[in-house]
Amino acid sequence: MAPNLLEQKLEADRQNAAWVTDITYIAADEGWLYVAGIKDLYTCEIVGYAMGPGMTQELVGEALFRAVRSKRPRPGLIHRANVSIMIRRRLWHQMASSGRLPLI
Repeated sequence: MAPNLLEQKLEADRQNAAWVTDITYIAADEGWLYVAGIKDLYTCEIVGYAMGPGMTQELVGEALFRAVRSKRPRPGLIHRANVSIMIRRRLWHQMASSGRLPLI
């Protein structure tokens, strides 16, 4: 687990320098729908998202994978995930070992 480089300062000086992730849920006819979104702190753009029936590491991982694939951030990107520590740890190890996440 990396240290919190943003130190609660949620801003960036350029595009794709810092991203934050959060999960929310929406009541649907079939039950709860969970949405993981990744926001660029400079542009305020949602750079990746995923939806699913549960709050899982796969949901967050898919949102992050889509953001990286779409935006191709340069090395040095700071990513802060406002999700449980267990989900973050497993997610980073899983994505790094599978090659789905470039070294950023």
